Amino acid sequence: MLNFWPFYIREVWRARLQGCNRIALFGAGEHTRWLLGIVQNLAPPEVVALFDDAADRIREIRGVAVLPPGGAGDVEFDAVVVSSDAQEEKLLARARECFPGRRVVRLYEGLPPGPYDKQGELPAGIDTLPGPAETVNLETVVQVAGAVETKQRLIEVFHRMEPDPYVRRITDGYARAISRFGPAWRYVDLWCVLYAYARLARPVRYLEVGTRRGHSLAAAWAGWADGGGREFAPVCCDCWVTGYAGTENGGPTFVTGQMKRLGFEGSIEFLSGSSHELLPGFLRSSAAGFDLITVDGDHSREGARADLLEVLGSLRLGGMLAFDDINHPQHGYLGQVWRESMTGRCGWETYENPRDATGIAAAIRYRRA
Repeated sequence: MLNFWPFYIREVWRARLQGCNRIALFGAGEHTRWLLGIVQNLAPPEVVALFDDAADRIREIRGVAVLPPGGAGDVEFDAVVVSSDAQEEKLLARARECFPGRRVVRLYEGLPPGPYDKQGELPAGIDTLPGPAETVNLETVVQVAGAVETKQRLIEVFHRMEPDPYVRRITDGYARAISRFGPAWRYVDLWCVLYAYARLARPVRYLEVGTRRGHSLAAAWAGWADGGGREFAPVCCDCWVTGYAGTENGGPTFVTGQMKRLGFEGSIEFLSGSSHELLPGFLRSSAAGFDLITVDGDHSREGARADLLEVLGSLRLGGMLAFDDINHPQHGYLGQVWRESMTGRCGWETYENPRDATGIAAAIRYRRA
């Protein structure tokens, strides 16, 4: 899940306070405590004072003195910033009354009225991110995905799961390449991308189309756990085809057991059956959307296209979509399916790597259509 509000504050702080070196905040409540935790580590402007009518009860917050509005004294500042998302209009009027002729800045001008959920949720009415999503962009995801440390972590995770000949071949290849090439080795596959994004963005709602024995789910959960996520709610859709990829496909019970081996204590929602039959109705009922989606199910040309197009509208802003096997030797058309589905689509940053493994493509959504 995109940690929207700290990012929003940083962007607005820089944009609306250009040219300021010293500022005062108006309001000394919990919002100010939260705000100082974000801006005190940024470059200037420096917060030099807090003004509040309750200064006799609150002496300081995070080392910054709280003063009555009429007690500025010798404190010099270039602007006053209203520090409230719940009572911004009221405090704006009070700040202008107390500091006539001073520059007074609002943080939430142009947004729907607050208060807002500060746990990462986007407010209603926001249709685009206010800039590049800091660590949650594809360039950074790919850098983390390609790092040797990511492969070492995946080796550890997969070795704790029920043995799988295909996965063991891949992880043995990881180990040999690390031994031969060291930290300079760069390699990106589906598992690496899922781990990297989940570690950086800590998604809550994860939809996986094509689960098989649970390795992609495990990679996403490991990244989420390493990134300090608070909640992880996966939904897995699969037909559980017997003998798929040369191994048994044990179904929901097996996948649940795999995740318990890794220490996952949450619940997994399973959609057992054809994605083409189950996803349309399920997605209509899941209005909140998803932070991370993997499409790795039906590998027919039209089936993969249908899955891909079905899930696009359910990806939330800042969320990532992963599409596997774009250069699979038996399904060479999947790369074309990806490009036809994503080319010209406004509001998406895309990535393709046809070189490593069977190829991986990904996209992050930064604007609603």
